[in-house]
Amino acid sequence: MESIAKEHNLTSTTLAHIKAFLSGIFRYAQRQGVVNSENPMRDVVLPKGKPAGETYAYSLEEITLMLNALPPASTIIAVAAFTGVRKGELRGLLWENYDGEQILISQSIWRGHALEPKTRKSKAPVPVIAQLARLLDSHRSLSGNPANGFTI
Repeated sequence: MESIAKEHNLTSTTLAHIKAFLSGIFRYAQRQGVVNSENPMRDVVLPKGKPAGETYAYSLEEITLMLNALPPASTIIAVAAFTGVRKGELRGLLWENYDGEQILISQSIWRGHALEPKTRKSKAPVPVIAQLARLLDSHRSLSGNPANGFTI
C-alpha cells in the first residue's frame, strides 16, 4: 500500500477503496478454497494519502448550458443542480412528496434498497425554484400526471 500511495499520489479515500477491494479478493479466494490463510489485508495500515480536492459547484450559466444541451435529461439535471440532494435521494424522489413549491425527501435509494435519508436535516423540505417547478410540472404532464411513484 505504501508503494501504491507513493507511486500514484492517491487520496486517503482511494487507498481505502483499494484496501477494501483487495480484502474482498482474498475473502473470495478463501471461500473458493484457493487461499487457506488469514486475509493479509486485515492488518494493513493505510498510508497517509494526499488530501481530497475541493468539490466544484456549477454556476447558473453552466447549468443552463447543460439543460439546453441535454434536453432528454434536463429534468434530472435540473433537480440535481437546483436542489442539491444526494444521488440516492434523487433516485428516491416521489411525486407524492412534491407540491409545486417544495420537495420532501422521504427516502434514499442505495443499491436498489429504499433507506432513510442520510441525516435528519436531509428530511427537511427542499424549496423548488420557479424554473425547476416548470420542468417538473412538464415532466409530470408528459408522464401521464402520476399522483405517486418515482418522479424521475
